[in-house]
Amino acid sequence: HRQGRPLKAFVYLPIKHGASDAVLSALHRYTYRNSLRPAIPANASDFTFGFPDAHRLPSAVANIPQRLFQIKQPGTGRQTFGFDVLVSAPFRFQPEAVDQVVKNPPTVTMLRDPVELFLATWHSSEWRQRRARCVQAAHPG
Repeated sequence: HRQGRPLKAFVYLPIKHGASDAVLSALHRYTYRNSLRPAIPANASDFTFGFPDAHRLPSAVANIPQRLFQIKQPGTGRQTFGFDVLVSAPFRFQPEAVDQVVKNPPTVTMLRDPVELFLATWHSSEWRQRRARCVQAAHPG
C-alpha cells in the first residue's frame, strides 16, 4: 500500500532462485482482483521481455486480449495509458524503459543472501549443463 491506499501500478523484478514463482502467483491474483492492466510478453515463445537488452522492453510487451481478461476503464489513481503492472517475466531494469511501459511505478523485488544465491545458481541443473559444455569445449576429444 502507498500512503494507506492499494497500489494501482507496480513493477516486480524477479530474481532467479528467489521464490519468484510464489510471489508472482500472489501478484497475478492481486492484479486480477484489482482489475489492473498487466503487460505480458509479446512473443509467446520468449517470456523474457527482451532480456538481456533493456531497450527492447517497451516493444516486448503486449496486452492480454479483452476476451480473456475483463479490465475496467482507468479510474482514480490508475494509469491513463499503457499498463498498470509489469510482473510476469524477467527483464533488465532500466528506469527509462520501464517508464515507457508503466509510468513512475513503485518497484518491488526480493533480496537474497548473495552467497546462498550463488550456491543455488552454481548447483542448479542449468549451470551444471553449461559448465559441462564449457569443459567439453575446452578439452575436446
